Amino acid sequence: MSVSDLHTVDQVAVIFGKTPRWVRDRVASGEIGHVRIGHSIRFTDQIINDYIESKTRASMLPAVNGWGRRRRRAS
Repeated sequence: MSVSDLHTVDQVAVIFGKTPRWVRDRVASGEIGHVRIGHSIRFTDQIINDYIESKTRASMLPAVNGWGRRRRRAS
């Protein structure tokens, strides 16, 4: 891995379609891993992929109403 393989906060924000502030908030909360180089925050491809994988949900319930949600039973 080289320094050119690392992504900045701004680059990760573009990847996720979010703001740099959103990325920094996730770093501060520990939700997204990162690499610190001095005061700079950087991200590897693996860190980005791990975050995406941790947020990916496979729907285990069949779509009932066509929108991917089950209808509530009437009480």
